[in-house]
Amino acid sequence: MAACTARHLSELVDKLEANGVALRILDFSGNAVDTRGATGRLMLNMFAAMAQFEREMMLERQQEGIAKAKAQGKYKGRKPTARTKAQDALRLFKEVCSAPKRHMRRPGSLEAVGGRVDGAGRFQ
Repeated sequence: MAACTARHLSELVDKLEANGVALRILDFSGNAVDTRGATGRLMLNMFAAMAQFEREMMLERQQEGIAKAKAQGKYKGRKPTARTKAQDALRLFKEVCSAPKRHMRRPGSLEAVGGRVDGAGRFQ
């Protein structure tokens, strides 16, 4: 279980506490943190708030960098992959569908494995 936001972490802790589960950090810079008490809950909420703050700051910096790169003409977004291959896939599909179905003449026959049968019925 991972918490995405401080609110989500709080909801997760509430669910765990309803089942009798608490978090205990035995050594956090020389101090113990136990979420069963008010101080431990405060510390956990501070950790969550700081983590959420860092995540949001990173996303803001990322968006600013993208906007700056776009303004300079250096960022064009992610290169599309599926659409660029669509024409190749369609071409291959058409080739396969229009090719002679030699391998489908008689399933299980020697022709199906790439052999040839002469006029007398012998595999070559």
